[in-house]
Amino acid sequence: MTGDGLPPVLTIPAGEPFVDLLAAGIAERCGRGDDPLALSRATVLLPTRRACQALRDAFLRRSGGRPILLPHLRPIGDVDEAELGFTGMNA
Repeated sequence: MTGDGLPPVLTIPAGEPFVDLLAAGIAERCGRGDDPLALSRATVLLPTRRACQALRDAFLRRSGGRPILLPHLRPIGDVDEAELGFTGMNA
């Protein structure tokens, strides 16, 4: 358990708008209270850059177009060859 009474793993039913429900769930868990920076302290790991963009768009839809501070959205499946060269790893 996470200590806040919510389960550590959440599910989204098949056929539902995944990124919209994910954005709502993240906002609900992280955006409690009146702290406008709460959401920006979270990190969300996603499989691709495209998934990061889709979640960014879902947060924008959720905010009604108003500017918000997003969580850190990090793709874990897309590898940039320039980044590999920077870290010394070979592809």
